[in-house]
Amino acid sequence: MGVATRAQPDYTSQSGNTYKGNIDASLSVDGKLAGQFAPHEENSPAMTVRLDAGRLWDVDGQSLTEVAAQSSGTITAPTTNPRKDIVYIDQTSGVVGVATGTEAVSPSDPAVPTGKIPVARVTLATSTTAITNPLIDDLRQLYLPPVSTSSEDQVARDLALTAYIKADIAAADPAGVYGDIMSDNFTSDTLATATNATYDAAGDYYHNGGSVDTSGSNIGNMTGAGGVAAAFDVNTNQSTAAGAQITAVSGWLGKNWGTSKQIAEALVWRPNNAGFDGVGGGGTITVTVEGSATGAWGGEEVSLGSSTATDYDSTRGGAGQSSDDAPSSYDYIKVAVTSTAYAYHRAVITGAGSEVRVAEVQFVSGVQDITLRPSANPLPIADPLDLSIYFRVRDIDVVTEGTDRVVKVSIDGGTTWATATITSLGGYGSTDKLIRADADVSAQSGSSFVWEVTTANNKEQQIKQVASVAGY
Repeated sequence: MGVATRAQPDYTSQSGNTYKGNIDASLSVDGKLAGQFAPHEENSPAMTVRLDAGRLWDVDGQSLTEVAAQSSGTITAPTTNPRKDIVYIDQTSGVVGVATGTEAVSPSDPAVPTGKIPVARVTLATSTTAITNPLIDDLRQLYLPPVSTSSEDQVARDLALTAYIKADIAAADPAGVYGDIMSDNFTSDTLATATNATYDAAGDYYHNGGSVDTSGSNIGNMTGAGGVAAAFDVNTNQSTAAGAQITAVSGWLGKNWGTSKQIAEALVWRPNNAGFDGVGGGGTITVTVEGSATGAWGGEEVSLGSSTATDYDSTRGGAGQSSDDAPSSYDYIKVAVTSTAYAYHRAVITGAGSEVRVAEVQFVSGVQDITLRPSANPLPIADPLDLSIYFRVRDIDVVTEGTDRVVKVSIDGGTTWATATITSLGGYGSTDKLIRADADVSAQSGSSFVWEVTTANNKEQQIKQVASVAGY
């Protein structure tokens, strides 16, 4: 069977024979594409849908399958409420089938089975006795071939999804489904579950690193100047007059958490216009962090760590540096703390003069294991065989995939989970990297997709971006 050359018919300028010939040629060319698997009523309308002939290209087998015109199986009318059914063809053989919907006052389309291509929607009433054209919606569309499991196709997935992440093409509407790609740039804190995680609005990511804990009641004996409250007012840049002070060689400031709590470190900030003590600089300042179960501070307290630095009356560096980073112009003294939990913590500041002055005390929580999970997203087609999820991450500590970071996938809304295999795809910028999590979900059934990331062993890391695609 040959082809025709398409020529646009124009009755205003073409002769009768030329005009008719151009119509025939155009219909011959257009009809081979536009008419493929076209759905319509039977010549004598019945409770079936007729599909015109069509052709399918087998990507793996490199062969063309010609499919003759065919009719669906008999479709029964609903008994109580309207119903929508989907007529589909098999993506390999082209054989027609029907996905039966659920009766409802406002019915929805049923899920299309794995390996099938939707062709038509049939809207049925309880009174329907024959399916006519007004009841049929044409759902045919251009579509991508199914994703195979070949190594070449996995490379294509990697290239497409990593390019997607790097381009940030979903930035204007960052969380949702874009074609067959489901993504989230985390430009807002919208995850359904973010257990123990901190959301960084400036950097658009979730992380499990320590953060300053401002909860609990303020306690201490440094009541001079601004008093104990001034040492916990979230202002690290204040003078001796505005901070906390005591006329003694040693003073302390702390927290009553109300319950046992672990901290990872304490930061004690010196005033922005002087040193910790009043001897003119050059003395030694020691900060000791203690924990107590009762808060009596009568000998039951336990030393959890200490740090010593030279005191300076010079102006602070102002860059938020510790005494370890900038010995002559530091802003604070940092004390690393052992991880035992206590209901009370305090920082004891000891100098060489007759008074102790502090701008701010911060207790920082330790790295915690987190769980991240979004709300479920609908898949374009139900029952995929596998899912590939691509993440942009930053590992502060050395992270072992599958041990310190685990990814799980569900297509039934979180009832059943499949653990993914994680592969590193290389660096992104100077600090981040891209990883791919592949999950076999062939044992599951459904179209409600959700992923889950959990961290373990207190390994600090940041989860910055995600994009995923299903394979059928």
